[in-house]
Amino acid sequence: MRKTLITHMLSLFNGVIDDDFVKLRTKVAKTHYRIGLQPRWYSSGFQNAQNHLQRIVFEQTKNEDEQRALVLEAYEVEHLKARENQYKEIKEEVKRKISLVSEEVLYLSEETDASVKQLIENGQFVKMQIATRAE
Repeated sequence: MRKTLITHMLSLFNGVIDDDFVKLRTKVAKTHYRIGLQPRWYSSGFQNAQNHLQRIVFEQTKNEDEQRALVLEAYEVEHLKARENQYKEIKEEVKRKISLVSEEVLYLSEETDASVKQLIENGQFVKMQIATRAE
């Protein structure tokens, strides 16, 4: 099992994400489900791996300022991603609302046009009635 875990973890860092990569992840997920491994334990394993990798990086980076910069840079990247996603959501919502308002304006414009045409027709009818009575 330990050999499988090591192979699994190393394959995460080889830079190749192809059909075999996906098949292996699917196989691992099915095995974890079959043996009753709760998702929180799987996530916990990845958190432990991340902590270990971070510790290795920190050991290689003796300067505390550099260590903090690495952590802050990673945080900033995630923060920017979240802001970009939020911006995209807001942008889509604005587009949707503009589309709804445009549809409503078009509807009101068509109604106004129909009302003006009706007023013109009524005005012409009244004009004809007055002209007929005036004769």
